[in-house]
Amino acid sequence: MKRLKIASACLMFFAIGHSIGHFTRHNTNDPQKRMVLDVMASHKFHMFGKLRSYDENYEGMSLNLVIVLVAFAAILWMLSSVKEANVQLFKVVLWPIAIVCLLLTVTGFVYFFLRLPSPV
Repeated sequence: MKRLKIASACLMFFAIGHSIGHFTRHNTNDPQKRMVLDVMASHKFHMFGKLRSYDENYEGMSLNLVIVLVAFAAILWMLSSVKEANVQLFKVVLWPIAIVCLLLTVTGFVYFFLRLPSPV
């Protein structure tokens, strides 16, 4: 199933790009960006009994996305070698992955690419 290998490669491309952005997000000389990052790191709030910052929360969610993308890419790559005799397996495994990928596409488009009117 060549299409599953292509989908797997696309997810790995997304994971690699997101990882690069994640691990280099603090590398900035822009004073406004630096100020935002500093405020995100310094403002603490209670979360599950511990004081956490918005930066820690952002970092954890970003890493979670990388993990999910890599896991989905690995699953799709492995499924690409399964024979067509297991059509039921494809339906059971691929539909949830397809739905999650569709939702990630919609939220990514809306929140990162579509310019929504500012509430202020």
